[in-house]
Amino acid sequence: MRYLSILFFISFFANSAQETIAQGPFKVPGDDNYVTIKYSSDDSNCPLTLSIDKVNTESVVDKYCQEGARPQIESVFFSKREHKPQVLILVSWFNNHRAENLMATYYKVYSYIKTGQIFVKDSKIDSDINLSGFDGLVDGENVTFKYKNAAEIKRYLLEKQQ
Repeated sequence: MRYLSILFFISFFANSAQETIAQGPFKVPGDDNYVTIKYSSDDSNCPLTLSIDKVNTESVVDKYCQEGARPQIESVFFSKREHKPQVLILVSWFNNHRAENLMATYYKVYSYIKTGQIFVKDSKIDSDINLSGFDGLVDGENVTFKYKNAAEIKRYLLEKQQ
């Protein structure tokens, strides 16, 4: 019986999802929420999740999936848009496909704005073609993605507002 209990205990924990904090928690300025990005073993296709937390509650806002490689968080920063708290995240994926002559990192900026009591994806940022792209060798040519850190992204967004 004792061995059966030990086997049950081991199999239970071997099959349960594991979460590891990748970034955060960060307090959202001017708000009572916290941003946390976690690696989760229960979804191998989309291993990174963004959650916006309040005391005793957690809301998964988005997931970042495999795009040829595991997603990496390059930067998490905050701003305001239309006087509302905004969370911006720069995610990258390294791609190495010799057959396609591709050895580059793909970058994408994600933005979330507080609407009411929840954060939602900012469709204006999501559809801005300048805020995603490759940096490295693509089709045999060197390409450069301009916005690889928070300062460059903020500068671009301020210039675009004017």
